[in-house]
Amino acid sequence: MKIEPKKILTLAAHTDDVEIGVGASLYKFRESDIKVIAFSLAPGEDVKREFDNSMELLRNGWNRKGEVEYDLHEMQIRELGYNRQKILDILCEEAWGNDYDLVFCPSSFDTHQDHAVIRDECFRAFKKTTILGYEMPWNNRSFDSDVFIEVTDKNLESKLKHFECYKSQTNRSFFTSDYIFSMAKYRGYQCGVDYAEAFELIRMVL
Repeated sequence: MKIEPKKILTLAAHTDDVEIGVGASLYKFRESDIKVIAFSLAPGEDVKREFDNSMELLRNGWNRKGEVEYDLHEMQIRELGYNRQKILDILCEEAWGNDYDLVFCPSSFDTHQDHAVIRDECFRAFKKTTILGYEMPWNNRSFDSDVFIEVTDKNLESKLKHFECYKSQTNRSFFTSDYIFSMAKYRGYQCGVDYAEAFELIRMVL
């Protein structure tokens, strides 16, 4: 079954989560309307500017038929658990005001405390919508690769350009071409294509 969503919401506990977890797949859906919501700043200097630059790069690379919006709620990193109700209120308002076909969020296997909050509140707000959980292997004990989205080498190159926006994060091992292409190749082997990104199926609404 091919997924052709018209309206996509992508949720991130921290700036840079979206780019790492679902960056190539977003470029596959360049004719869709996409909104990115991040809730706290990744650690590092001047990360808000880096996030803005990354989102503007996404917007500028979009097809004329699709639009990109983004919001950042500057909550304290690793303390999103203290803001559960505020996060849920934000997501419920987003759910009521929009008819999303697909929502991306951190997976159920992600052990990071902030990621778990975003996933849980996402399900509460969007349980009538298809939800896919993106993988971050360094946080996972295991992962159910239920859904594969085929991507191209050009999609992956576009994903890598976003990493260049995050100068404060370049010391991290997953901010490399080797990581991005090797993971995409591995997931591609599993589903019979050259490259893919894998996702947990949290909710499917047909």
